Amino acid sequence: MTATPHVLTPIVDRPEQRVWIASALAAVLLALPISQLPVPSVGVTELLLGLCLAASVAASERWASTTVRIGEQTHNLTLGEVPLVVGLVIVSPGVLLLARITGAFVGLQVFRRQAGHKTAFNIVHLTAETLVAIGLAAAVAPDGLHDGLRLTILGTSVAVAVATGGGLAMAAVMRITAGRRPPGTLVVSTVREGLFASLVACGAAVMGLALWGVSPLLLWGPLAVTTAIVAAHRSGLGLVQANAIQAGLLTFTRSVTGEEDVTATATHLVEATRSLLSAELVAIRLDGLDDGHDPSWIGVGSAEASKLDHDLALDGRHDEAGCCVGSARETVFAALPMGWLAVGMDRASIRPHDRSAVHMVGNHAAVVLANAERGTRLRRQAAEAHHQARHDSLTGLPNRVALRSAIQAAIQADQPFGVLLVDLNDFKQINDALGHAAGDEVLTELSKRLGPVTEGARLLSRLGGDEFAVVTPGDQAACVALGRQINGEIGREVHISSYDLLVGSSVGLALYPDHGTDVGELLKNADLAMYEVKALGGGVAVFGTDSSGRAMRQLEISSAFRHALQEQQLTVVFQPIIDVATSAVTGVEALTRWTHPELGAVSPDEFIAVAEQTGLITELTHFVLDTTLQWQRLWAAAGLDLQVAVNLSPRSLLDAALPRLVQRHLATHGLPANRLTLELTENSVITDPTRTLAALDRLSGLGVRLSVDDFGTGYSSRSYLRNLPIDCVKIDKSFVLPMDGDPRARGLVAGIIGLCDRLGFSVVAEGIETQDVLDDLQDMGCASGQGYFISRPLDGPGILDWVRGRSLTEGRDSLCVGPNNS
Repeated sequence: MTATPHVLTPIVDRPEQRVWIASALAAVLLALPISQLPVPSVGVTELLLGLCLAASVAASERWASTTVRIGEQTHNLTLGEVPLVVGLVIVSPGVLLLARITGAFVGLQVFRRQAGHKTAFNIVHLTAETLVAIGLAAAVAPDGLHDGLRLTILGTSVAVAVATGGGLAMAAVMRITAGRRPPGTLVVSTVREGLFASLVACGAAVMGLALWGVSPLLLWGPLAVTTAIVAAHRSGLGLVQANAIQAGLLTFTRSVTGEEDVTATATHLVEATRSLLSAELVAIRLDGLDDGHDPSWIGVGSAEASKLDHDLALDGRHDEAGCCVGSARETVFAALPMGWLAVGMDRASIRPHDRSAVHMVGNHAAVVLANAERGTRLRRQAAEAHHQARHDSLTGLPNRVALRSAIQAAIQADQPFGVLLVDLNDFKQINDALGHAAGDEVLTELSKRLGPVTEGARLLSRLGGDEFAVVTPGDQAACVALGRQINGEIGREVHISSYDLLVGSSVGLALYPDHGTDVGELLKNADLAMYEVKALGGGVAVFGTDSSGRAMRQLEISSAFRHALQEQQLTVVFQPIIDVATSAVTGVEALTRWTHPELGAVSPDEFIAVAEQTGLITELTHFVLDTTLQWQRLWAAAGLDLQVAVNLSPRSLLDAALPRLVQRHLATHGLPANRLTLELTENSVITDPTRTLAALDRLSGLGVRLSVDDFGTGYSSRSYLRNLPIDCVKIDKSFVLPMDGDPRARGLVAGIIGLCDRLGFSVVAEGIETQDVLDDLQDMGCASGQGYFISRPLDGPGILDWVRGRSLTEGRDSLCVGPNNS
């Protein structure tokens, strides 16, 4: 029996070198008994017999062998005992030894391509085995093997010696390579397992010699029986080993669950596969992972990985089972969905079903790796979903959910901290003028700026739109200082495309525990403080009793306005406008009013600002236009032809759909465009002159009258007015009211009227509250006027009654008296 050393566990200090040394020492020890053998006188017949014996030994090593693995060791049970016993009878001891050594070398090196150190060990072991058999032959039959009894005793003795030698060789291999003594039970089981095959082989040899002595033809029967026994043994052994593999696969699958990431799972697969298959080499190559890493072999070093890549890439060196057979080690490659499983075994110890076992393991490994990859992907998706649920998609900052969690954590720490709400001033103008993409760039840039400023804070978050929030430890002074730093960073120019934008901000601050002890209260009070400071144009405000009332009112107005618009809680009233020279009523100005059930009367300045901030200004404009034109049509049906004036918000002028909206309303009510005047402020044109002038040109092209409201309070100049497609100018009441008793005020108004007259504009004076002011305006050549002296705003039916009460005459002029009036 030939023992093939096979090691599972990693060995340090080059175990093959230790095998070489041990083999060399054993060879030296065997040199003495070899030298005592008689020198044979070799004739032609004995030479031929020796060659036949060598060929038999080589054939038994290559084809007539069965692999048995016990523990960590691999053993090859061969029919080498047959030529040994036969050789003891037919050739001299020297020829027998030389034939066995030669045949073993050819079988191990040429046929099986065994590693050199293993071949050396096996030849030394075979030499010792042969010397023992020669000694036994000399002891049993010193004068020759001439009878069956002695031959039987010799065969049995040789079988026991070979089996015992195999166990001792296995023990020696483990001692030399693994550096540890094998358990005694393992040695005994090895001897017991090998004894059966040795007895069969030696019995076959003895029987063959006996039959040869009677007639050579009688050898065919025992030869067939022996072949059948060996085949049955190999088949049964293969079945047992295959069943062991199947049973091991269950443990294999349980031990590697795939609950970790793919790389860790592959590492566990390598260890489990090596244990299951007792393989010299196990490695897994992972391809196509989403982690950005290049494909790599797990389980081997870089040098071995390069060799595996080389073997895997070779053409024509893989058999049908996917095996690379170009060296002493046979490597079986099993394809995986995301790479390869490589299992390397000594070709000397490879079993017929090993390839299929590797592919069975590969199938299980593929399932485990797929589960690991799926689990990794699901965990990554869950982490991304959790991140997205708590972070803003534009800036990557934590969102409102994360903000509330941070405030709650700060409350639990029970140390003073502040909640700062940051709102950008007039940010909607950037979106309206440059588009939302530019607005997003501004928000992204500002979030980057705020990062370094808020490094010491618990959290910097974006709440959506143009609002940010900061949770920071510290007292009021520290929190206010941080708020001012934030305002300073935001206030620096932001360069977007070809524009240098200046963005202001309003910061509201609520402190724990002074202004609240729960998340909702702190956020509400910080919001109130922010509304308060926003109304003042920006800065930093700390929540307090004085400011909370005004801020709360602004917050309630903002919350209630949409509902009021939808439920038609708003109303439109009309203030008459007269011809100053004739006192004839020429038109009305539409004014919007809102009385809230709880807040009471809400001024237009309050709710119009809310409409602009919330984007509801278009709906408000739609409501006022529809209501005003509806009353104008009703008045006309009653015989009262009045020009109507409707105020436009600066935001409405930036809406490209405004001209279509006006045209649609005029068509709906069947009214000519020149009976509608749209009033705009001077500042609305300055906001975005290019877009505003384009909108005014389109409105003027419809035939609508255009008027500049509150003239004198903005940025107007003579060149600016000359370029506007307007028909008339309304002098703000802040100039008209002081005329009563103030000569300088009268001179200023006279100058405005003279300027407008030279530019070709009609003039309407607001704020007329006395007869003297009305008379002065008439003397100055002012065309039209309105004010409380003439009439307070009236509802639709009230206008009809008021006009009839003044006994209006026929042929009224239009609101905007000028050269284009019709």
